[in-house]
Amino acid sequence: MQRHTILEIPVDAIDMKGAVLRAERMLESDSFHHIITLNPEILLQANRDATYADVLRKGSMVLPDGIGLVWMGRLLGIPFRERIAGVDFMVELVRLAEQKEKTVFLLGGRNGAAQKTAEKLKQRFPKLMIDWSENADSVPNADIVFIALGAPKQELWIDANKSRLPGIKIAMGVGGAFNMIAGIHPRASHFMRSIGLEWLWRLTLEPRRIGRIGNAVIIFPFTLLSRSVWKR
Repeated sequence: MQRHTILEIPVDAIDMKGAVLRAERMLESDSFHHIITLNPEILLQANRDATYADVLRKGSMVLPDGIGLVWMGRLLGIPFRERIAGVDFMVELVRLAEQKEKTVFLLGGRNGAAQKTAEKLKQRFPKLMIDWSENADSVPNADIVFIALGAPKQELWIDANKSRLPGIKIAMGVGGAFNMIAGIHPRASHFMRSIGLEWLWRLTLEPRRIGRIGNAVIIFPFTLLSRSVWKR
């Protein structure tokens, strides 16, 4: 696995298969691991917030989530193999948990999203051992915990509470993944995802995201290219 740096934050050039294999080794270890899914908006936030940047740098595995990140990385010579969407990787981890008889906990979300997600996942993976809570003060007891509090809150929560989670092998912030898995916010078609236009689909569903989309498609490339030129 190759690790590269973008805006002073490490990110792994890895594909889905390699990421799942690495997560499998994490589950068999005796250590705590924080998996981070990185996108342009998170990078820009970390560029303004040193505390958040320090948390991201400690990630056990940092996945390239966000097509803009992958495209800009390739433009600068970073050999990203593919975008690894957080929601897709979450499902693969759940699949692995069922196979390995590991437990899963869903923390956060709103308006019943965690419960609906647990029900959907249980339908898809009948042998899965899963529990949930929307209360961020809960102390989950499981092998894998997914935290849906939004960035940067979810990553900061994981870093601040890891000492309270001694039995957990993998913790991962998943943003809006609960809503997508539960069917509250439908995902773009496979075709739109394959050509890198999932962001456009989400914008049509949630016009209030226009500021976040602008950060990803305008501010992030400008910041990254400016920093690259300055270093040269």
